[in-house]
Amino acid sequence: MTLTSPQPPVTDTGWTPAMWTLTRWADDLGIEVIDAGPFGPVWDGRHLFAGAFMAASDLSHEIAHWLIAPPALRALPNFGLGRDWQGGDAGLVFGRAERLDAEALASALGIALLKAVEPLTWFAQVSCWGHTMAADPCWTGRWAALTAAVEEHVEAFRVWLATCD
Repeated sequence: MTLTSPQPPVTDTGWTPAMWTLTRWADDLGIEVIDAGPFGPVWDGRHLFAGAFMAASDLSHEIAHWLIAPPALRALPNFGLGRDWQGGDAGLVFGRAERLDAEALASALGIALLKAVEPLTWFAQVSCWGHTMAADPCWTGRWAALTAAVEEHVEAFRVWLATCD
């Protein structure tokens, strides 16, 4: 089932209004979000398998990966980053440093998108991985630069939010 139509604020699946809003935006971007799996990659090169997401931050993070990935990498499972954020071994195109940079950029953009859609409650929707990263002093110094690098995407999302129902 593709999740493209407006949905109630909270469903029996536990999806929040932020998750439905992000899904509608993904659909407008051409990302097909499917409420299933994942049994393999979260992104298979054509579909975003959102059935296992537990927080809006997971969804915003994966949409962020799609936004920052060059078109050639959008066609690869998990954008060529490997099985998980640590790289795993499936479909790996990048080295460790490149992979961590891509994850950092997607994290910054994902959180910025979440702040735009849920300005008062975004912190409560950040996943446990997001909280772990936010508490890591190694990320603090890079956050301003990462946030500045993704601002055009955040602004496009704000414009979209202002024009949607």
